[in-house]
Amino acid sequence: MNIYDINRFAAAVLGTILFVIVLIVAGNFIFEVDELERNAFGEIETTTPEATAEAGAESGAEAEAGGAVSLAALLAQGSVEAGQRMAKRCTACHTFEKGGRNGIGPNLWGMLGSPRAANDGYKYSGALSDLGGDWGYAELDAFLEKPKSAVPGTKMSFAGIKDAQDRANLILYLRSVSDVELPLPPTGG
Repeated sequence: MNIYDINRFAAAVLGTILFVIVLIVAGNFIFEVDELERNAFGEIETTTPEATAEAGAESGAEAEAGGAVSLAALLAQGSVEAGQRMAKRCTACHTFEKGGRNGIGPNLWGMLGSPRAANDGYKYSGALSDLGGDWGYAELDAFLEKPKSAVPGTKMSFAGIKDAQDRANLILYLRSVSDVELPLPPTGG
């Protein structure tokens, strides 16, 4: 084996490694994998009150009855600035400026507290148009968590935002891009 053969072999190995890395990275962008809601074999771990308290302390949120933090509490501790950063993910389809253009999705200026599917000039899905009602905090939170579950038949292809605090932050930002800010829900406590 001469040096030329060794170089060809090394180039083939490095090229193969690079090709596999590119496939993995491209696959992560192309295919979105949702986290499992529960283990297929059932719950393996049991949660003790001490573990629940530690988890609540680590997340910086106090657990209410049932271990969940209310949307009102998340909004109270949320950040408009963090929500504005989250909204950058939405700019491929939506605009947020007053009088802004509709894109793939509607302009979102003033939508919180407004009737659903009410942006003139945008063709909403029949499912959203038929739903009626206003975009309140709870309705928007459910929609942002999993649009296709909240409004089956929606045109919105976004998978959703799993983290409740991220959703609350985004809702606070949407509240701020309006002529009139909808009052926050009471925290109850």
